[in-house]
Amino acid sequence: MAYWSVYLTSETSRDVLVQDCLNQEPQILAWLNPIVQEQIIDIACQASFDPALKAFPFEHYFECDPNDEFYGFKSWDDFFTRKFTSSIRPIAAGEDIIANPCESAPLQVVENVELNAKFWLKGHPYSLQNMMNFDPLAEQFVGGTVYQAYLNALSYHRWHSPVSGTIKKN
Repeated sequence: MAYWSVYLTSETSRDVLVQDCLNQEPQILAWLNPIVQEQIIDIACQASFDPALKAFPFEHYFECDPNDEFYGFKSWDDFFTRKFTSSIRPIAAGEDIIANPCESAPLQVVENVELNAKFWLKGHPYSLQNMMNFDPLAEQFVGGTVYQAYLNALSYHRWHSPVSGTIKKN
């Protein structure tokens, strides 16, 4: 697993961004292929009711350099966790605001959660204890609510704090 992580953060991993594999079945389009860019833009526009937004190019949505072969992405990981441009997803502010922390769709909401309640992530079970890395403070969240979301492979994969403030562990 460590090797894979090193590879995904290397320049070598960028090949999948620009190299289509059309001489095989199934054919695979590169992530920066114009067709795939259009699909990524469609996902980015799902939160809007303005169909005109889909007419803008990839670089309107994401911090990148379209004049560079790899759009300025240093690795696959850099592309996968690409940043929106500042105008695309302004984050709501205020003491009574909870924002979605990422570009996800609701999967499930579980209220009155138990410490060992099972949730599933990519076919693997996990619990409130797992989410809290087995910290004794996990007990304080028993009876609370867990919001579980789904990220599409084409979605923006950066996470932001859903509330303002500072997290402190006493």
